[in-house]
Amino acid sequence: MKTIINNTIRKAVFALLFVSIVATSCSDFLTKPPLTDFTDNNYWTSEANVRAFSWNFYNMFYGYGRGTYGEFYWQTLGNNSYEMKFSEDLLHYTFLGFPSGVYTSNSMWESYYSNIRRANLMITRVSEMESLTEDARNHWLGVGKFFRAMNYFSLLSSWGGVPMPLSYTSPDAAEEIYLPRSDRKTVADQIIKDLNEAATSMKASDGADAINKYSAYALLARVALFEGTFRKYHSLGDYNTYLQQAVTAAEALISSGKFSLADNYKSKWISDDLAGNPEMILYKRYEPNIMCHYLQAHTHCSAPEICGPTKYTVESFVCSDGLPISQSPLYMGDKGIANVKANRDIRLVDMIFDEIGYYGQPIYDILVSSTGYVSSFYDNPAVDKKHPDVTTENRNHTDAPIYTISEIYLILAEAKAELGTLTQTDLDNTINKLRERAGVAKLELSGTDGAMASGVEINDPKRTSSLESATKGGIVSPILWEIRRERRAELLGWVYLRHLDIDRWAKGEYMDTELNPDVMLGAWMEKAPAGYEKNLNADNYINTHSQYSRKFEDKYYLDPIPQDEIILYKDKGIDLTQNAGW
Repeated sequence: MKTIINNTIRKAVFALLFVSIVATSCSDFLTKPPLTDFTDNNYWTSEANVRAFSWNFYNMFYGYGRGTYGEFYWQTLGNNSYEMKFSEDLLHYTFLGFPSGVYTSNSMWESYYSNIRRANLMITRVSEMESLTEDARNHWLGVGKFFRAMNYFSLLSSWGGVPMPLSYTSPDAAEEIYLPRSDRKTVADQIIKDLNEAATSMKASDGADAINKYSAYALLARVALFEGTFRKYHSLGDYNTYLQQAVTAAEALISSGKFSLADNYKSKWISDDLAGNPEMILYKRYEPNIMCHYLQAHTHCSAPEICGPTKYTVESFVCSDGLPISQSPLYMGDKGIANVKANRDIRLVDMIFDEIGYYGQPIYDILVSSTGYVSSFYDNPAVDKKHPDVTTENRNHTDAPIYTISEIYLILAEAKAELGTLTQTDLDNTINKLRERAGVAKLELSGTDGAMASGVEINDPKRTSSLESATKGGIVSPILWEIRRERRAELLGWVYLRHLDIDRWAKGEYMDTELNPDVMLGAWMEKAPAGYEKNLNADNYINTHSQYSRKFEDKYYLDPIPQDEIILYKDKGIDLTQNAGW
């Protein structure tokens, strides 16, 4: 992907040289072009210039971050002023609570609108260029709409309905830049419109590292599933149209025949080169000494800052017979890692090392985690755990998946289950392909919404627990429960996606420590390391943050509008309303 890796200085120069052509976000510093070779008046003369302009957008794909800056999937992002994106799957090394008040500012809000303004400029200028062929114009308009939609989706998922400028205007035209909040449905519909148009007009390939029509279909499927289920479980109505759009986009990708599952589930997390991985629809490429990250260094060290999978997460994985641990005769209990991993889903087996590594008691002399379950998620077996390319910050260069066919399989199965149109053939073509790779017995549809595996009707007591009853999303059918379980297992490396799942299913109570105490617990230990005895509870489970708790409230489904933005808009004569509860 061209500027994801930024592997030539020329690309960086173009981006820096031209950045001031694009007026920035809704902050009050809309700059004028500097005295350089390029201005908005003379830049839009060739397809090569349009391509160079598009490179700047690729930095929006965070992947595993860059250098020692780590907005990556496995590490939670926390609840700071950027985004509050954490889930119940991992226990952060410092306790994460929900924000107590409205942020003064939020740099991500500003960044998204800056990108949207760039996209609007690109769409406007490309449509005016006489030097482009019709095919080239359509492709680049699609690229602009893709990135505009991507940024509006980030805004929608964080803040709901937001101001929605759709054209590029003079920096002096405040009345066309500072707009009231559009309602949530209007924003969602515009995102889907942009992505449909992008998927229709973009090339099937614009080079191995560039977005294309399949990237647009992948994002469209993700957005449509998110909004359809969010509307359903938050009682907003009118959700079937979005779910059907998710089905259509997912089927377009699957029927293209261009993507298939890799033989090894873990390969997408541990590879130095994902170019040959058939599962990749889009990935972020890293190169030694050019573009590196520090995810492996962060998860493969003895510093007291490593997240670990929670007890709640580990217990969600089924046994190899496809049954939950409460029903499977193959389950060996959790007294020791060997028992935890015995007869289980290969994705769990591959996720954690074979020993408990807790503070004061590391394994391989360097590996620990906040829960004692030490992640082997990014453990590339081809590289020694103590090799500097693994243990040194800004030297890690494993590639990061962005869109994969495995996610598309999950989207299709879930959307059809929500629509009530799921068949056994659908399961066999999606979920059961993933299960076969994970060494798990196939999932079978029983009646209209029941589920079976290994000839046994699945009735996981956790599905109807008091925790599920307490959630806004309520109790779901057995088949939907198992599809959600599959999604959790397959996409565990994406904390960001898990957070979106919790939001759209209205399951925020999963992160409530009173209603779901297992989100605070880790592995069972017979004896704690010296100095850490207080971190074992009465049942000998690790509880690193025993002195803390958090209570979920409905307002946390949306972030607060930054106070500085409310003041800025007010100065422009616009009442930027705050989200409920803040």
